[in-house]
Amino acid sequence: RMIDRNDVVVTTPVRGRDQANLENVVGPFTNTLFLRVQWDPNDSFRDVIRKVKAISLEAMGHQACPVDDFLRAIPGELKDSSLFQLNFSYQNTGDRLTHWGDLEVEQVPQGFHATHSELNFWVRDAGENLSGAIDYRTDLYDAERIKKLIGWLLRLLTDAVASPDQPI
Repeated sequence: RMIDRNDVVVTTPVRGRDQANLENVVGPFTNTLFLRVQWDPNDSFRDVIRKVKAISLEAMGHQACPVDDFLRAIPGELKDSSLFQLNFSYQNTGDRLTHWGDLEVEQVPQGFHATHSELNFWVRDAGENLSGAIDYRTDLYDAERIKKLIGWLLRLLTDAVASPDQPI
């Protein structure tokens, strides 16, 4: 509704720990997946969610492909264009370790969030609660515009939950 487009590319980070021998290794193995989502304006929210799920599951099968290899494979005329404007991160924190042997582990909140994409949407699932935020490039957006975007998203989600089979 907001962007008047039905073909978008969203990136999402993946943990990169799909091999059992990496589970106990300390350090980041994060990779980025590019998800191209296309829909028809007559599709319902439920239809779009099904498409996103199928695209996401397909992409997860290729999560070991380094994003640098992906970027090198892009044709020359596209290299200088913005391939995506939005990054979406779903963080399932409900199953995080709280102890590592005798060592107690806790999450330390960061004082700031930086983003390389135009917009970075994140949702944290802590079991019974969901929280989220939008990090954004301040050279492109101001706080007032992001507040409006959050209001629009909340309205979209409220409408989608109330009537998931209505066209988007």
